[in-house]
Amino acid sequence: MHNGTMLWCRREEELGSRLGSRKKVCGTVEELSVLQRQAQEQFRQQSAATYSTNPPGK
Repeated sequence: MHNGTMLWCRREEELGSRLGSRKKVCGTVEELSVLQRQAQEQFRQQSAATYSTNPPGK
């Protein structure tokens, strides 16, 4: 709890790190839900861009 607000924390792998370092991410349930939705949307957009630029196979 921080100032009366329940916080949830998790450790995430840092992208691009070969040392296996992890960072601590904390937030309210709502904040963490927003971060997860944003990450999913970015993944969908990147996947769509990747697949739409590849030429069809023969």
